[in-house]
Amino acid sequence: MKTLLKQHPICRRPEPLNLNLTSINQALTQQ
Repeated sequence: MKTLLKQHPICRRPEPLNLNLTSINQALTQQ
């Protein structure tokens, strides 16, 4: 998983990446 993130340019933008992880965590919590 981490290796895939490194390959994506989003890895260079930690702010949006953190937002995405937060939304994913919220979605998992709702389930």
